[in-house]
Amino acid sequence: KKQKLHWTLQRIGEEQKEKHISLNNVKEQLEEHPEYNNMYQIMRIFVALAASRTTDLFGDIPYFDGGKGLSDAAYDSQKDIYYALFTELDEAVSFLNEHKNDADQYSYGTSDLFYNGDVSKWIKLGNSLRLRLALRISFVDPEKAKAEGEAALRGELLSSNEETAGIP
Repeated sequence: KKQKLHWTLQRIGEEQKEKHISLNNVKEQLEEHPEYNNMYQIMRIFVALAASRTTDLFGDIPYFDGGKGLSDAAYDSQKDIYYALFTELDEAVSFLNEHKNDADQYSYGTSDLFYNGDVSKWIKLGNSLRLRLALRISFVDPEKAKAEGEAALRGELLSSNEETAGIP
């Protein structure tokens, strides 16, 4: 059993590394290719979803240096990760709200297995994830939970099973 857990943790670490490297590569290219900005914001929401699930499962994880290819990346506290995820979600959702109808923005289209390129649903997912994270910290940091929860509730949330983020 211990060997299986080690393999699982190693594989999860590799997946997180790949996601962060991809996110950083896209971010670096946005100045030259602003037409990918909406796609980048969607990536931020997806990575926040993956990171929240990983830290909820394992606690402290290498998050901030996790995508840099370091074999000795420091483990970050779950609190610091949650706070960073709140920032990621706030910025990504705010940008998407402002630019969701921009004709010059590329879309994932049918390559988006969750929402088929529907930016409005990604906005709802971002707000809903922000609310979920706020609820999770409500007993340890009630003030931050209240502020983040209220901010999430000001936006649109997932409201039906048809909007669930998953592969059909």
